[in-house]
Amino acid sequence: MKLSASWQVLPSLSGGATSTFDEAEDVLLYAKQKNWKHVIIVTDEFHTRRAYIAFHKVLKGSSVVIEVAGAPNEVFNEFNWWKKDLGILCYLSELIKLPVYWLWDHEPKLIENT
Repeated sequence: MKLSASWQVLPSLSGGATSTFDEAEDVLLYAKQKNWKHVIIVTDEFHTRRAYIAFHKVLKGSSVVIEVAGAPNEVFNEFNWWKKDLGILCYLSELIKLPVYWLWDHEPKLIENT
């Protein structure tokens, strides 16, 4: 995507996010520091549902409104994901991760992210 937008890496609370929950916690802290009222999370189209769940749970109770926008993936899409190794990996991992994000309000400590 050729956008003329400024990009910035947000500081991380944990020295680097290892999950979408971690990213949501980093965004919440940064949004509070900057007094943001509205955040649009841009992520791969296949990941929008889980991203929304994580950010909604972490930002619940704050004054920050969130939206999630899906961006096209340059390697695969909803029509050819099963033809690409990365597409298969991403779509199948979403099937596993999505129920975990529905059930927990934070990153579960069952699996160690490295």
